[in-house]
Amino acid sequence: MAGRTEHRSQPGSKPSTLGVIFSFAMPTIYVSTKLATLIGKARLLPRDKVQVSDSVTDWNAQLFSLDRRKCIMITNKVTLYSLVRLDILKKDLNELPKFFINSLFDQLKADGLYNDKEENFWLDNFSNIEFSATDNDKKVIGSMNDMIYQLKVAILYKTSGLENPSNIKAGQYVNDIPMGLIQYRNPLDKMRDLKNNA
Repeated sequence: MAGRTEHRSQPGSKPSTLGVIFSFAMPTIYVSTKLATLIGKARLLPRDKVQVSDSVTDWNAQLFSLDRRKCIMITNKVTLYSLVRLDILKKDLNELPKFFINSLFDQLKADGLYNDKEENFWLDNFSNIEFSATDNDKKVIGSMNDMIYQLKVAILYKTSGLENPSNIKAGQYVNDIPMGLIQYRNPLDKMRDLKNNA
């Protein structure tokens, strides 16, 4: 995994509120068993080496199939805010932190939750992200399975905006679904709340 670096703000600079949220602890992505096999289990941090952190920094990732294509959903534990990547090849996962950071940036930008002034802060903090085996978080994983099912149905029936689905459109679709785990709010609103209340 990438070596850890310490972020040093420029004199007089102040991290963004969204950056502060995710700087509480080392971010960790817990990957499903199938995704771990695709990535290579030897590349994952053993569970007993994972830093205990505030769950706001933690994510779950799952592999799923769509029209025989490998796809990935990465979901924040607190907000259920999700990133979707369609038609994944193994080579796309050669640099895991970069894969996650690029996916996160693209979705945040599309959803109006990111601006260019935050980029260095995000890069510094998420370059240290850790990937570990599944934590079997049944509540979050169950919510992810529900979102994946609804996304598949929406794509099958060519729901508006998903006639030719892209990563961003797929992410926006699932982030607009009211979810019971977050009191029937949708993940996008929960992430906005997290940013605004920081």
